Amino acid sequence: MEREKTLPETAQARALAQAQSISARIQDGATQPFYQAYDTAAVALSKELSITQAGAKTLMKEAFAQSPESQGRTLYEVGKDYEDAYHRPAKEAEIAARKAEQLQTRPPEHQRTR
Repeated sequence: MEREKTLPETAQARALAQAQSISARIQDGATQPFYQAYDTAAVALSKELSITQAGAKTLMKEAFAQSPESQGRTLYEVGKDYEDAYHRPAKEAEIAARKAEQLQTRPPEHQRTR
């Protein structure tokens, strides 16, 4: 916690970079929900700056709020919008595919044996 009081000058820029990485983590490849992408970014920043994860999250929120891309919105709001646009549809499609597969492999329920 003491380290959080004496951060290097590059800390704000690194925090913003990690905050910006959240949208890519949600959007690209194996999508992630916001909370997971946020935690992953916080872990990376906390290791890089030798601070707590809570401190890293605070730093990311503050850096994002001061950036032009925030447009008056919080990191949480932007992250949840990305989750709704990218992660949720991918997850729902995955669940639907799994259910369809289960229905195809399930034997008919009312089949009589003679």
